[in-house]
Amino acid sequence: MLFALLALLLQTPTPRAILEAEDARVEQPDVLIQAVKSADTTIQRLGVRAIGRLERPALADSVRPLTTSPDARVRMEAINALGQMNVGFDFATLLKTETDPAVRGVIYETIGRLREVSPGTEAALISGFKDSGLPAKVGAAKGTEAFYRTHRAIKPSPETLAAIRQAFKDNTDPTLRQLVLLTLNAAADADPEVVKLALADPDAQVRRLGVTASKQWKDDPSYMVRYEALRVSASCERAAALVRDPSDHVALLAIDMLGNKCAGVTAALERIVDSDKDWHKQAHAIVSLAKIDPVSAQKRVGKIADHPVWQARVYAAQAAKLLKDTATLQKLGRDNHPNRSEEHTSELQSRF
Repeated sequence: MLFALLALLLQTPTPRAILEAEDARVEQPDVLIQAVKSADTTIQRLGVRAIGRLERPALADSVRPLTTSPDARVRMEAINALGQMNVGFDFATLLKTETDPAVRGVIYETIGRLREVSPGTEAALISGFKDSGLPAKVGAAKGTEAFYRTHRAIKPSPETLAAIRQAFKDNTDPTLRQLVLLTLNAAADADPEVVKLALADPDAQVRRLGVTASKQWKDDPSYMVRYEALRVSASCERAAALVRDPSDHVALLAIDMLGNKCAGVTAALERIVDSDKDWHKQAHAIVSLAKIDPVSAQKRVGKIADHPVWQARVYAAQAAKLLKDTATLQKLGRDNHPNRSEEHTSELQSRF
């Protein structure tokens, strides 16, 4: 008995051996096959994870038995490995018998990302939104989002859309709500009730996705929501009001938008180029100014072309290209920063 136990221990790969075999992407992964047969669940889990990362469908038979392992972590890694291999499995039976909501979540997520569509996949994913466990619901949301993103030719039916909307209304978990909105946005579904709830959600990412769906302006304390709102509901008046937004991300987007044929904003852009201490805003402003008022921009492009920050000089080259200012482009082509010299030269060459 002692000798048998010792022989078994000698055959069991170490975690280091498993990781080395995974990293080497060995053609004959005998070490990994031994690992999944180990009585040690930690070794099993490492082994099946490594096999999955090899993404070889031929190894699926070594993984399938572990989908019913007594250890939930091993089951999760086995199901995920089959997904990485893009190999189908009997998810319907597993969902009926699986008692751990986290494992059910992995099942839902995995069947949603398989490239081959199995019969019953959509129905299983939608049923996951009614699962009793939050991890399973989140997994169903991940799987549903991945399914419709991967299979763009498949459009959700009205009944499916209704079920997805209801999942948003019935659940307040921010991750689940974000994933549901991503799915609805991909389907161009802007249900008024869902949008109303999303715009009032405490989570900024949910509100941002609600703005994406509704394409309406929302003055929000989160910069990411304001940015998205400005992006999807742009107007010259709104952009002009946001050039001094506390967030540089929002302010720079606003400055860029002023270059989209906005009238009456020359003075505002001139002030930014002439007096702003933030080179990011100066650089963006000179490009926008070149688009709407070439005469004014021509008077100021030299200032940005001489800027000590090389990234600002890149924007000067963009403005000079718009102005057809060959002299400034040639000057920037002699820039003493090698990367920028090449970039400025390419701007010059693109004019001819």
